[in-house]
Amino acid sequence: MGLSKILTQLKKHPEGEGGKPWLKGINAWALQSSLRDLDRAFEGFFRRCLDPTIKKKGYPKFKSKKSSKLSFRLYGDDVHLTGNGYALRLPTIGWVRLKKGQEDYFKNILREGTRVLFATVSEHAGRWFISVQVEEDKPFQAPLNGCVLGVDVGVTNLATTSDGEYFENPRAYKKAEKRLRLLQKSVSRKDKGSKNRTKAIRRLQKQHLRVSNIRKDILHQVSSAITKPGPSVIGMESLSNLSKGRRAKSNLDLAFVGLLGLIESKALTRGSLVVKAGRFFPSTKRCAHCFHKKSEDPGLTYMCEECGWVCERDYNASLNLELVAAGLAVLPSNMEGKKACGERSSAFWVRIQSATSLEEAGTQHPRRVG
Repeated sequence: MGLSKILTQLKKHPEGEGGKPWLKGINAWALQSSLRDLDRAFEGFFRRCLDPTIKKKGYPKFKSKKSSKLSFRLYGDDVHLTGNGYALRLPTIGWVRLKKGQEDYFKNILREGTRVLFATVSEHAGRWFISVQVEEDKPFQAPLNGCVLGVDVGVTNLATTSDGEYFENPRAYKKAEKRLRLLQKSVSRKDKGSKNRTKAIRRLQKQHLRVSNIRKDILHQVSSAITKPGPSVIGMESLSNLSKGRRAKSNLDLAFVGLLGLIESKALTRGSLVVKAGRFFPSTKRCAHCFHKKSEDPGLTYMCEECGWVCERDYNASLNLELVAAGLAVLPSNMEGKKACGERSSAFWVRIQSATSLEEAGTQHPRRVG
């Protein structure tokens, strides 16, 4: 890489000759990782320039000293952990004590048989974190049981499963919205560049970090509770365009895509197969008992006019997704749907061939968890 030679020259020459001798005090891998990020960014930019279908080419933006996220990467061999796991040694910085409760976490990551690839140090709202990427050979884990599970996400209930459990919505942002509004007003009233504005921004950042931590905690709890029993197949829905419409704030507060992503990643590590329904699959409007489809939104309670099936809407959707996961739903060759723009969609409609699992489920209603 040509930039590496330039970096070496900057270290050797004094400041009077255009050099930067202070770069000698910085870890070499932290500088090399920045150059690799720059090289990767320009490769992506030139690749997008050659593609006429991409309108926004995305010229690389350099980090700002004031507004950009503070972070740097280190090579794995430069990171050392004490025997008891209470401190971490970083090059140039030295020994750094870990927060209480993190010892067992790092002992499991840096145990024998694992190879540390990278360690990323980052700052969030005045707090410093370290993320360690390791490489480890894990044997294939078979599912603990052979059941099939359907998972539906929603605003009223964060997640509802086809075995009768549903998880409450924490609404972390909505509960903290008033506090965030007051802190944002405090920032706008301070003079730009003043120390008081910096303090107000830090208070706002801490509140946003608290909301984010609450959301991440509940997402990990729910995804672990769903995947720990070890179902063989998990059926989920495909979500898109959640940041638009009148429910955009609620959808973004719940982080549906993040929850489904965690479920998918944890399911793969536990040997479970993840099946996603088509984007236009009517899991909410379709009756899970007689497969009659409503033309309108059924509301919080699903009531079928054909067979009289009554249950909660999210539970009905999870049962439909269970059928998709079990392979009991197929796409008829004589049925096709059209999008608003006129393009054909291969996942607009599915027809249920068998309902054995739903007949066994009966009229069970979800139970509260958490």
